[in-house]
Amino acid sequence: MLKLRQTLVAFAILGSNQYVDMLLLQFGIWEYQEQMQHPVIEILKSSIGSFVGEDIELFNRLLSQHSKHTSRRAESELLNSAYQSLGYLVHSGMDFNEDLLESKHFLKGNRRYKVDIESQESGIVRDFLEDLYSKFESGEFQHYYIPHKPRLKRVENKWENVPINLNDYSTMRTFSKNTETAEEEEEKALLMSVVLLSSKDWKPFLIKQFDGLLSRNWQFKEKLKEKTLTKFYRDFPAYVGADRPVRREKKTKRKRS
Repeated sequence: MLKLRQTLVAFAILGSNQYVDMLLLQFGIWEYQEQMQHPVIEILKSSIGSFVGEDIELFNRLLSQHSKHTSRRAESELLNSAYQSLGYLVHSGMDFNEDLLESKHFLKGNRRYKVDIESQESGIVRDFLEDLYSKFESGEFQHYYIPHKPRLKRVENKWENVPINLNDYSTMRTFSKNTETAEEEEEKALLMSVVLLSSKDWKPFLIKQFDGLLSRNWQFKEKLKEKTLTKFYRDFPAYVGADRPVRREKKTKRKRS
């Protein structure tokens, strides 16, 4: 948990919204499970081997059987179907694991390389670091091209571009892009100012992200295709509610012989 929270801080410093959201949601689920005295917490504490994606998914599904708003507590048929599905997932996972272990390409063992201090590989590394440090010292170092755009500034009632100053990161907005070959990147290399990660205050960012999760409109149904949504209402009514009428299937006309 400590390492996951440290990872959360790292993602907050880097501004990785999606990773921050998913970790916050997972922490929220675990907090809820602990308050509800769900046995999964004790299982995870006593068996770190259960701390894997498949087991956590099974625990989350079992949690739904004991939630407040669910019809499975009273509908035995739905509860029976749910536990059959859980058992199917467990056995499928075991069978899948056995199939993987039979593959010679799946288990390759630990790759350990022993490199001598006077080997050719060590010489290449020393030459690279010597050249890098020399360029740092002389001020000639150039980074591969980082895509950037002018930062917008509001002037009266309209937005205007701030003139780019490569020595001032606040005048630019950087974004990601796949790198090209080494030869192509060397032609576009430059030296530009970037924000110092340690200067970012990550705590207010996390607070804002968590508050956003609580007030966000997830638009679950709006993002599903009509065919998928119909299947959810038919097969998983407890997850989407029972306020949607079931579509009638079209009757096929019999052909006369």
